[in-house]
Amino acid sequence: MKKQLIDNEFGEITVHFQRNFKNLTIRLSASSVIRISAPASASKKQVLLFFESRRDWIRKNMDNIKSITSNRTLFTPETNFCTKKHVLHLRKETISEMQFRIANDKIHVIIPDATEWENEGTQKYIRKAITEALRIEAQQYLPRRLFELATKFGFEVKGLKIKNLKSRWGSCTSALSLNLNLNLMQLPNHLIDHVILHELCHTRFMNHGAGFHKLLQEVDPQAKSNEKEIRKYNPNLY
Repeated sequence: MKKQLIDNEFGEITVHFQRNFKNLTIRLSASSVIRISAPASASKKQVLLFFESRRDWIRKNMDNIKSITSNRTLFTPETNFCTKKHVLHLRKETISEMQFRIANDKIHVIIPDATEWENEGTQKYIRKAITEALRIEAQQYLPRRLFELATKFGFEVKGLKIKNLKSRWGSCTSALSLNLNLNLMQLPNHLIDHVILHELCHTRFMNHGAGFHKLLQEVDPQAKSNEKEIRKYNPNLY
């Protein structure tokens, strides 16, 4: 069940009540959207008290998000950018509207002669093209790698969805289905494995308790250093 709360400082807040949750948690998306996950039995008063206890944390992290997004890449023909398998190529032509195609290991983006590269709409369109290239790569790599790791460590997985998540690398449902972020393809392979193994461990432990961490350490001995390293990356930065 999902409900919306309105706060005078932060505006609309989405609250998700979930049966398999024991604790209240809070997340901020890259677009500064606030999401609270709560046990199904939690009252509105409990949610509001929890939110108030995290208000200073929200303020601090809102500022961090703004700092990160302000450092996004500005794409021009001089920008050197590539994914694991594709190189970005930008050019102008005498056309009426922007176009992109992904072929021969290249992301081709073409804009009209009169359009500026610095234009916000142009930058958004280039990121759309990059996202589609990452989606192609993710669909080719992630299902196979998930199957390999699940088989190796004896995990049961009922499904996989590849999504363009804005604030998380992955998630796991109580139905043993995984959601993996297509932006994982920006990470080194050992960190992709770390995220997959993290979510696989959630097929047995739907929380971050002692049992979860013990299992994660068994299947990913470098889990602590991997977790520290992955904080240097942002799913929504390019």
